[in-house]
Amino acid sequence: MNKLFFAFGAGALGGVANVVFLVVAGLVGFPLLLGLELPSFAEVSFLYKQMVWGGLWGLVFVLAIFPKNLVARSVLIAVASTAVVLFIFFPLHTVDGKGPGVAGLNIGSLMPLYVLIANLVYGFAASWVYKYTEK
Repeated sequence: MNKLFFAFGAGALGGVANVVFLVVAGLVGFPLLLGLELPSFAEVSFLYKQMVWGGLWGLVFVLAIFPKNLVARSVLIAVASTAVVLFIFFPLHTVDGKGPGVAGLNIGSLMPLYVLIANLVYGFAASWVYKYTEK
């Protein structure tokens, strides 16, 4: 049970790191540099959502088949969560062609890259926290 607790906590903290990255990236104009016009991510509801989803994704750390290597674990969880966002959540939030669309391409052609970078931040933060708290 402790492993589940620490895995969820590590994932939730990874979600915080993800939001911090998105807010700072937005403030310095990184999305605009990629040709992406995105809404502000500095909302409490977005932070809460990222912490909950991050915690749920963090639960995969307890799987025996999940790699122990920090980099491999980080990249694997980032790629998996990016695929879910791009090919499940974005299309679900698209109605009559309005919304992000498949892979977020309605927002811009570099949206998949931006999502991957944000999820790599999540993956490395969550994996690092889990590595130093797992027992």
